[in-house]
Order: sequence, then C-alpha cells, then structure tokens
Amino acid sequence: MSINAVYSFKLYSNVCCVELELTNSKKIFEEESEIYARNIISVLSSLSFGLGYSAIREIFSLHDINYMIKRQYKKNQEILENIIETEAKISMERNLEIEKNKAMREGNYDGGYPSIGCIGDGQWSKRSYNYNYTANSSTAVLIGVNTKKVLYVGVKNKYCKVCNEALIKESS
Repeated sequence: MSINAVYSFKLYSNVCCVELELTNSKKIFEEESEIYARNIISVLSSLSFGLGYSAIREIFSLHDINYMIKRQYKKNQEILENIIETEAKISMERNLEIEKNKAMREGNYDGGYPSIGCIGDGQWSKRSYNYNYTANSSTAVLIGVNTKKVLYVGVKNKYCKVCNEALIKESS
C-alpha cells in the first residue's frame, strides 16, 4: 500500500465551491490488492483540481506522506475513467427517459415519436490565439428543456494515436 498514514485531508476549491476529503479506507476490489478507495479518491481529487501526478505527489510529500508510484496512479486513473464513463452513460440514458416520458405525458409527438426539446452548446478552442481552429479536440452537450438535465455529451478528436503510428510505420 502506498499511502501509509491514517489521515483526513480536505481540499476546497474557491472557484466551484467543492470540498473533497481524503481518508483511509478498505480495498475496493479484493482481487486487486493495490486498488483502495482512498487511492481512487486522491486521483479524483487531483483531476478535479486540475493537478497531475507530480503536483499531487508534491502535496503529499509536504505532509511527509508517501504517495503511490506513477504506475499505480495511472492504474487508478484508468479505473476512475471507466467508472465515470459508465455512470455518465447511465445518467444520460435515465435523463433521456425522463425527458421522453414527460413529452409523452404532455402529448408531444412528431411523426409518431415523442418530441423532446433540448438546448445544445459546443466548443472547439482556438489554440493559436484566435488565428484558426487548431485544437485537436472539441466538445458538445445537449440539455433537456423540461428537466434541465444532461442528455448527451460528446468529445471529438482530430488526432488519433493509432492512426498516426500506422502512418509513421508506413512512411518508414
């Protein structure tokens, strides 16, 4: 186990008014002895506050607490990403069902299908100081008009590591 001390460590963001607390805990998965709830929470905390591995490790070292190694951090980050993605999909499906049921109760149909209203927004950042759209990724979101809940989140990337590596191999 990498985080050795018994502790309660609180982080507070003045920007989004969120308080997170890191505390000792039991294993999450018995078959994977390295995965502890407190490690997942510390990775979540670091990502929530825009910190990477080096920054969160430095914070723990200031308190004289041994932090997990980078390989373990990455493993916890992958588990956390899967949890977040799964929960987001479940939440969006549930929100869409609620929005659809509300439209059906109100008799809002178009061509025999429930008609729901939604508001959409997206972004594609200008990486080169308002010169052109050169960022490799963009995002978009749809929010239900009636429920005010997220129905869809999309992230698109222009860059694909697998495709890029294949091109490099072809050219050499």
